[in-house]
Amino acid sequence: MIKGISNPKVTVLGVAYKGNVDDTRESPAIAIIDMLEKRGYDLGIYDSHVRNFGYELLGLEEALRGSDCAVLITDHDEFKQLSPEETGNLMRTKQILDTRRCLNLEKWRAAGFNVRLLGVGG
Repeated sequence: MIKGISNPKVTVLGVAYKGNVDDTRESPAIAIIDMLEKRGYDLGIYDSHVRNFGYELLGLEEALRGSDCAVLITDHDEFKQLSPEETGNLMRTKQILDTRRCLNLEKWRAAGFNVRLLGVGG
């Protein structure tokens, strides 16, 4: 999704292993963050439930600001309520990968987002 973007920033939404908890053990976010970091991407990482994590956690706006792709990893209830308009105003490129299938795709696409679901093409 970020191919061809100069100096891409990726925002990771959720680092807990499941929604509405603060436990990061066995979280898929850790491997994803490691991979993105090794590729040299700028990262914004946000999770309102987690206080202690091996990477710097930012506020939601700061994590999204200037981002080229948001990757929703944890299905916290608050992510289901995100406004695509407000989110899009913060991002440089309106793209989101929903790995938990918790967003209203039509709403996000109507707001101009390129939305992808994990395991589903296009």
